[in-house]
Amino acid sequence: LLDELLLRPAQMSNTFVLESSSKQNLASGYSDYLRKGVLFNSYRYDQYAYETPYGGIVSNAEDLLKFGKYVFKSNFLSENTRKQMLE
Repeated sequence: LLDELLLRPAQMSNTFVLESSSKQNLASGYSDYLRKGVLFNSYRYDQYAYETPYGGIVSNAEDLLKFGKYVFKSNFLSENTRKQMLE
């Protein structure tokens, strides 16, 4: 549905829903989660993000620009919804 309603119409060819099997080809991030100057591999904490509502879509800067243009220059969202996004 995401592909049909958004990704294809917006020509976002570098965006996809992450599945557990595809994580092996992605770069890992690092973070100082404990705020003690020690970096941890973020994968350790984010390995299940693709199974939750807040994670799982991977994109790049080019496609994020396409997303913004599509959302604000097409009929994908109503005018009222676009206004609410900017409040």
